[in-house]
Amino acid sequence: MTGNLHMVELNLSGIALGAYARERHLSAQEVAADPGYLVHAWLAEALGNDGPKVFRIVNHQPNVRVLGYCTASPEQMLETLDLNASPSVAQALVDGAIAGKKMPHVWVEGTRLAFEVLATPIVRSGNRSVDAFLSACNHSANVGKRVDRQQVYADWLSRKLEGAALVDRVEQAEFALTTHVRKKGHVGDKARDKYMMCLPRVLYRGELTVKSAAAFGSLLGKGVGRETPFGYGMMLLRKAA
Repeated sequence: MTGNLHMVELNLSGIALGAYARERHLSAQEVAADPGYLVHAWLAEALGNDGPKVFRIVNHQPNVRVLGYCTASPEQMLETLDLNASPSVAQALVDGAIAGKKMPHVWVEGTRLAFEVLATPIVRSGNRSVDAFLSACNHSANVGKRVDRQQVYADWLSRKLEGAALVDRVEQAEFALTTHVRKKGHVGDKARDKYMMCLPRVLYRGELTVKSAAAFGSLLGKGVGRETPFGYGMMLLRKAA
């Protein structure tokens, strides 16, 4: 079950987002390196809990086109925008419009689907996020052995979908090591300091089979892997060929 999951589409003005970034002391370098952080900040301020919890930036210029999954309808999102956002924040939404559609309420187990997902294949090591490939290289069982990066990333995706879907076929269409902007934890009422970190970014394409309707619906709403609040983990679907 997906409940009331909607796919929404927002077009955000690149000029207005640029002004928003400057007002919040984000440098042009930080925005260029990690536009997902800027969109995350705008969504949180403008839409609060009614905004997408998982999203994907599909176009950067001249405007920023964003797809996302959320339980709020486009009408509810616009009502929240009117209440939450200052005029300068609200004007970033081009034409003041949000497009949307309801996702299927029921996923049939055994259904085969084509998918695409932009994800960060990382694992936790202590209190740090680490590239899954580097973690595999450092594993005691692999010391001195050749580790295949693509296989590590493919295995990572299979684990993330485990219980919800079986990956029948997957390719890694794009790979890059990218810089991300993040904030440290709160210290009392003091503002959190920003820091930069390098993470892998992989665009997966392939086909899957739904194994559990409930688990698959939950996966869509939560996204794949970590970093989902910053433009990663949104699974785009279509009928398998």
